[in-house]
Amino acid sequence: MRFLGFIIFFSCFFNSFGQDTFYKLYSGNGFDKGEGIVQLPDSSYVLTGSSGSFAEHNQTYLLAVDKAGNYMWSKSYGGPESDLGKRVLHIPNSGYLIAGISNSYGQGDFDAFLIKTDLNGQEEWIKNYEVPNSWEKINDATLTLDSGVVMVGEILPMSNGNSDIYLIRTDKNGDTLWTKRWGTEGNEFATSIVNKGTGFIISGQWYISDSTLVKGLLLEIDGDGNEIWRDTITDIDGSYSITDISISNSKIYVVGRNETPTKIRGYFGVFDLNGNLLNQYSQNMSDGKNECRQVVYNATLDKVVVSYHLLNPGTYQDDYDLVYAYFDSQFLYWMNQSNSVSNEGRDEVGQIIPTSDGGFIGVGFSHSTGSSAFTFNGGSHIYLFKVSASNVFPFTENVVLMNQLVSLNEVETFNGRYYPNPVREKLFIEINTQNEQTYQLFDLFGNQLQKGTITKQSEIDFVELPKGIYLLKVGNSTFKVIKD
Repeated sequence: MRFLGFIIFFSCFFNSFGQDTFYKLYSGNGFDKGEGIVQLPDSSYVLTGSSGSFAEHNQTYLLAVDKAGNYMWSKSYGGPESDLGKRVLHIPNSGYLIAGISNSYGQGDFDAFLIKTDLNGQEEWIKNYEVPNSWEKINDATLTLDSGVVMVGEILPMSNGNSDIYLIRTDKNGDTLWTKRWGTEGNEFATSIVNKGTGFIISGQWYISDSTLVKGLLLEIDGDGNEIWRDTITDIDGSYSITDISISNSKIYVVGRNETPTKIRGYFGVFDLNGNLLNQYSQNMSDGKNECRQVVYNATLDKVVVSYHLLNPGTYQDDYDLVYAYFDSQFLYWMNQSNSVSNEGRDEVGQIIPTSDGGFIGVGFSHSTGSSAFTFNGGSHIYLFKVSASNVFPFTENVVLMNQLVSLNEVETFNGRYYPNPVREKLFIEINTQNEQTYQLFDLFGNQLQKGTITKQSEIDFVELPKGIYLLKVGNSTFKVIKD
């Protein structure tokens, strides 16, 4: 079933340079998640993730928005099962590569995949990387100098066994050049990769047998996948996992989680480019559980952006709040510049990148429950969190305005007709079926104004409604109606 995402925008104008700070939501009628983002030379953005709004099963998508976050186009990709785009990579004058996970191909196990599209999002090829009797999960990917890709994640045997770190390097056509696998008797995985120029630095988790604990992992490899150095986070009590890394011209910035029997805390670390420790600490950022998720170095401001989760019993939410904050570039200490995405449901971050205007942008997904739930949304929605170089953070509280995700030409064909449009007093609807159909009328804030049933010939009264744009859903079809 295809469904039109609700087309509404929320934005903030803070200075004469235009709309460089905003918080926007994008969705349809399914579970929609944002995982990866890339900025293009014209300052527009392309997003990827997974969506249940294009079909009855989750598909990978590309969503292109302009520099202010306004919808430009969207495309979906995938087979008959679930498909997730984890990262989108831009190849100038060529198109996009989507790295992710699918169980639509091969033997139906979860496998890594790579999709190539042109600059308009038209699919050119898809490659599936299957390991028999195993599940593979891709967590991050980066371009190589020859327009190939290195993907990192984990591999898990379908029978008994623990996960291992798994890497795939491809050429520009998506053909495999090499794969690498590292592991012990414990659970290991890779979470992030950055291109150092002379090689690649990878983060993740590594099992230490003599402590029976997992520790954070930093690993550098050369272009052929050979290990150059490895470091584990072992000198602080508890288990560790590194969730993300970013590099400057002299440092590696590391974030993750530290778990002891009584606490879950955020972990922060600064290393030189050879893996030597410069500073590290674990910290409670609320009265409850918390952990760091994403990190990126902003060279324009010489600051580091970190996104972390808070589970604070003192707030109203029933799940994690998500915070975006600036940290200093020397010791990775908080700079008291932050804002949160704090719906009643769970809020997640997929990726943060610096932007060409000196700010940063984060993509993720959010659930809403209780009084703030979006009745026309299937369960979760994509968000963009854009901060200007002047440190203006967007307003995010009680935002219910929704941008479109599914393109207009993907709405199901309506089996009937409706007229006149624009309408002044009454909208007449004729349906080519003997069965009753339900209808709902929404304003552009997602408020349901009318609900009822229609028969073969019916009418909807618009007399008392103010002029503007409305969204009418009849059965599974949704379309715009303009009150003149």
